[in-house]
Amino acid sequence: MKIKLLALAGLILLTCSQFLPTQAKSSIHPSQPSTSSTYKVYLPLIFKSYTPPPPDTIPPAVITDLNAITGSSTGTVDLTWTAPGNNGNTGTAASYLVRTSASAILTETDWSNATSVTSGIPTPQVAGSSEHMTVNGLTPDATYYFNVRAQDQVPNLGGLSNSPSAIAFLDTIPPAAVTDLAATAGASDGSVNLTWTAPGNDGSTGTANSYLVRSSSSAILTETDWSNATPITIGIPTPLE
Repeated sequence: MKIKLLALAGLILLTCSQFLPTQAKSSIHPSQPSTSSTYKVYLPLIFKSYTPPPPDTIPPAVITDLNAITGSSTGTVDLTWTAPGNNGNTGTAASYLVRTSASAILTETDWSNATSVTSGIPTPQVAGSSEHMTVNGLTPDATYYFNVRAQDQVPNLGGLSNSPSAIAFLDTIPPAAVTDLAATAGASDGSVNLTWTAPGNDGSTGTANSYLVRSSSSAILTETDWSNATPITIGIPTPLE
């Protein structure tokens, strides 16, 4: 069977052709042999207009409660704010843009001249949620201003937020002094074994970053003695908690 479709003047012409055996008689004309039967059916073709939805022109709401405080590790500042929505304060925005500067970011020109923050930016949560991020890699003890904007999928960009400032964290607490250093003869010629209790990163808290070890033919009791002593560069362990 063959089926053909033809659209014509608002109608669909459906043509069906059925091939019959050469000895079969036509049901329409039984006195005449036939090899096929063709049927034509007209079906109405219905058109329905489509109106696309209006474009999304509503940006996320402006962030008005951006807060900046000194972080808890070297060169960091912590930022917090309330999430806006995808359309104003409704829904969920697609992403955040964060910038920093040495002065307040109050205008579009300020925004253009500010430095983009590219790491640590959170994925937006539903409108009204509390957002938090830590900005890393800042110069310790320097003052930084910030601005955060949300954008949707279009993307429609939200307006400039308020622009708070904070001082990047400066670690001023050194590890505690090692007070129980002991030295004993080593098991091989020319070796000495050293033992001590690990201090912390801040006093006796946390884990120090590294050790410096020096030796001298006389006691190392002052900063001058330390400066004149010989640095040891091999076999130094990584600090443990």
